[in-house]
Amino acid sequence: MKIKVISDEKHAGLKYYWFFCPGCNKPHMISSTWSYNRNVDRPTFNPSIRVQDGETKTVCHSFIRDGRIQFLDDSHHSLAGHSVDLPDWVEPTFD
Repeated sequence: MKIKVISDEKHAGLKYYWFFCPGCNKPHMISSTWSYNRNVDRPTFNPSIRVQDGETKTVCHSFIRDGRIQFLDDSHHSLAGHSVDLPDWVEPTFD
């Protein structure tokens, strides 16, 4: 499973999709307003996903297509311009 799907009980029909970003080395979230192929093993989302860290102002911009993440050139990490397999989802642990 590449993504975790969470349903929002307070807002009927709204879902959140979590995936682990190997460029940022942390999870990112997408809301159900994106189109999604409903495949947790080979997900595809549209449009692109742009995450900006409010504290550091870093940007992660990508497409997820058929279980791969394509990082766009405006991403602020070492995987900018590269495509890699989306890693399996692992529940985070808190020490």
